[in-house]
Amino acid sequence: MSVMIGNRQRLLTWWLGSSFMLAGCGGTATSGLGSSSNSQSPPAAANQSLGGIWTSQYSSNGTTVSTVALVTETGEYFSISKNQSNGCAGLATGQLSANGNVVSGSVIFATAAFSFGSAVTTACVYPDGSASGIGTVSGTIAARSSLILTASGNTSQGSVLPSVTYNSTFDQRYDTGSSIAAISGNWTGPAGVIMSIDGGGVIFAQDPASGCVVNGTISVIDSHYDVYSVRIKYGDCQGANAVLNGASASGLASLDQSGIPSVLDLAYTVTLSGGQKIIVAAEATR
Repeated sequence: MSVMIGNRQRLLTWWLGSSFMLAGCGGTATSGLGSSSNSQSPPAAANQSLGGIWTSQYSSNGTTVSTVALVTETGEYFSISKNQSNGCAGLATGQLSANGNVVSGSVIFATAAFSFGSAVTTACVYPDGSASGIGTVSGTIAARSSLILTASGNTSQGSVLPSVTYNSTFDQRYDTGSSIAAISGNWTGPAGVIMSIDGGGVIFAQDPASGCVVNGTISVIDSHYDVYSVRIKYGDCQGANAVLNGASASGLASLDQSGIPSVLDLAYTVTLSGGQKIIVAAEATR
């Protein structure tokens, strides 16, 4: 599996806009826990719920990095980070599992720029020049309270990256619930393109700049939680964007109504015909 980032994100004119891609890590890991045949052994601890909107922020040497992760009850995972100092960011996506309170998982990750202001001069790549990779995440969780994950991995060029630990706290917004009625209507992306969601969850958007037409659906996963499932497909893309024609995408969305305007956050992967994946994060307002 490969991940395509770097200049490729410019193909997704409407969906990216002021969006960003975050570096995370993933791979496969085991919890190291097991059960005993001894009847005197205490029962295994119940697996902690992974679901949540998890936020963290850390500062080091004058650099501030903020992270938001969307995790479903079944462990589907997207994390989005921004380096506020140099305009670099990225996205990680994968699958987490819990064994008691021990978390493990595998993800693919990529890095990209989310700001192109004149003050941003840092190249958003790893030291070996690559912009993606795979790895592992492991850590612990206290359901609806804290998620501590340590990410380790290798770039697509094979370089080993330093491990990073994220100490995340639970955002109560996750428990506000979800419904199609809450997200139906017209949403404006960063480039001014309108995405419409009808009462049945059908998505439609068209970007005049690229010609791309997006059709798909957004659906409720569990009405108790503020995370939605997103499925879309691209068509009618012109020029360099034609690589997206017929490409499908799947991911998650979350509705933030804490301010004005409301924000619909989306994170998903686009799968191209050759099997390559583009990792995308975006937001729209209403």
